[in-house]
Amino acid sequence: MTTYRSPSRLVRFWNGPQLYVLIGDASVAFQVNDFTVQKPEFMQYLGGLYFKQGLVSDSCSSDTAHWRWARKTLQPAFNFTNFKQFIAKFHKESLITAKELEQYALTGHSVFLLEHTRNYAYRTIMRTMFDYELNQHKTEEECQMLLGLLEAMFQHFQNRMTVPIYRNLFIYYLTGLRQKENEEMKMLMQFVREVIDLKKTNMDNDISGGLCTNQEDNDQTFVERMLQNPEVSMEELIVQGATIITAGIDTTKSQNIVILLMLALHPDIQNNVYKELMSILDEDITLTPSYEAVCNLSYLDRVIKETLRMYPAAPVLARKAYSELTVTADDGEYTIPAGTVLLTMVTDIHNNPDYYDNPHVFDPDRWLDRHLFTRQPHCYLPFSSGARNCLGYKYALLQMKLLVATLVRTYEILPSETCHTLDDIKFDMSITIKIEETCRLRFKPRRIL
Repeated sequence: MTTYRSPSRLVRFWNGPQLYVLIGDASVAFQVNDFTVQKPEFMQYLGGLYFKQGLVSDSCSSDTAHWRWARKTLQPAFNFTNFKQFIAKFHKESLITAKELEQYALTGHSVFLLEHTRNYAYRTIMRTMFDYELNQHKTEEECQMLLGLLEAMFQHFQNRMTVPIYRNLFIYYLTGLRQKENEEMKMLMQFVREVIDLKKTNMDNDISGGLCTNQEDNDQTFVERMLQNPEVSMEELIVQGATIITAGIDTTKSQNIVILLMLALHPDIQNNVYKELMSILDEDITLTPSYEAVCNLSYLDRVIKETLRMYPAAPVLARKAYSELTVTADDGEYTIPAGTVLLTMVTDIHNNPDYYDNPHVFDPDRWLDRHLFTRQPHCYLPFSSGARNCLGYKYALLQMKLLVATLVRTYEILPSETCHTLDDIKFDMSITIKIEETCRLRFKPRRIL
């Protein structure tokens, strides 16, 4: 492993015949994200045969036409009007999560929140994107089985990423893992098909029964919009729908836990969040807050931003240069050959003292306007940047904001014996952050739901 020039924030190394470049320079990361949208071939391992046309693993070649079309087609589902309608659904699901945690608050026992934050993400995505009420159609056991399929998909991806011989399809087949992956993916895709078929049937019945309203395009859910688009086939809709479910759950389930950990480990900051919530939102926690009130929670915004800086959901961003690329770094120009895999080290950039003063200190006030103007403009990448930035990043922020707002108004969040310092926050290696079970929390009631 060598640097292009020493000292440098660009590092190159060869893995067999493949050249990799690790990027720790914020300006270069911005140029790469602005110039390239193609993913490396290994991203096709995510979801096996089934996700190749999804937004996450699509464009693993020089031809990006389908990816560009799909992104343009899906973009309207994440519009401002829909976000306003999502508030009530996010809030309702956050109250369910708060109620689930009541048993731990009353006993004083600590809890590892992953199951609860995962279920919250699952329920909100199904309600907002698919207009699908899980408890009306699936038992709790079926829901947990489906979530297990998502976990298995990422495990298969990680197996092929970390065990080179598994990248050989014949060897992967001989191990039996290929068959297991296909079986699990078929079950996942069948579930998505059932959800979409149910919505299609309901829409057809409304039309035939004269119950169809003149719903504005901006008010339609993702699945309604796609079903009414003649350019979108059922197979396309199933793949994109599965991608939205997978990406939405995987990115926020751990991120919500980390936000709550930060509040538990910084009680003064938690107190500031609580005061802001009580001054802006209604004292009755069961009342749905307005979109405008949620947008005015500026201190909570800064807390979430700072958490995403220190612990981004995707620690590494992967691109591939299918043509030669010249980038300008702090110490000069570099030519990156065609075929190079480019790995942007987001965590390194976010914790670089050249970009952030005292980067290992949790400081929400670093996001005050007076600090933003003096900072390198491209050193914050929790949702990537450029044409391939996260399509649902505003959705994710709003979803996280509503959950934290409800939990902080309901409980005082406290550290546990196994996680009472920043050093105790541990992650397992994965495509996104995967928090360890020792990162437990305690809850003390502020009110009874």
